[in-house]
Amino acid sequence: MAAHKKFTLRPRRRANGETTWYARFTDQHGTRQEIPVGMTPHMDAEAAEKAMAHIKADVERGVWRRPEPSKRLKIDPQAVLFGDVAFDWWAEMIEGRKAETTQKAYRAELDHIMPVFSKRRVADIGRRDIDRFVSAQIRKGLAPS
Repeated sequence: MAAHKKFTLRPRRRANGETTWYARFTDQHGTRQEIPVGMTPHMDAEAAEKAMAHIKADVERGVWRRPEPSKRLKIDPQAVLFGDVAFDWWAEMIEGRKAETTQKAYRAELDHIMPVFSKRRVADIGRRDIDRFVSAQIRKGLAPS
């Protein structure tokens, strides 16, 4: 019998005020997943829970497949927050996929970057913002990366 897998639903508020609901779980192949299941105003918490229940049933039957890109949520790229991009990057590219020392180094970098940029829209971050950030880090005695 397969081990019980944890399924969680996580809301993320976007810069435009909408909330995107994400299902986090381990699929039938043991791969950690986080996928969007819906967005307000079209989906509330109850509807997101129902969507996640369907995903869970598919995983338990061993038939779940990651949605095709054309079927994924359409999110306005102008509204994406840096913190959301950083979280997705970490979950999909770093966590559990890189050596522990690499993860620690990347986490240390994020600890400096996130307080400054996490709540900002990616589209609003320009070269001058990054140059100012790097200059501030140098003034603090930190080496630029």
